[in-house]
Amino acid sequence: MKLDDNSKEIILKKSKFLLHNNFKLIEITDATITFSNKKIAFVIGYERYDNVSNINIKFLEENEMFNLG
Repeated sequence: MKLDDNSKEIILKKSKFLLHNNFKLIEITDATITFSNKKIAFVIGYERYDNVSNINIKFLEENEMFNLG
């Protein structure tokens, strides 16, 4: 599923605390918004080909990702 413009705007507004904690907006796609501080990445959006929203935390050095649902 795709993130519509309204959803993207809400996510960006609600995730401003990440920007204030040294995370940077890395990528915005049709399905995800990604923030990273070069050690951890938060991937917010929809699972590919599904109508289920989720948040994934990726530990970049370990290349491990955990789904928070």
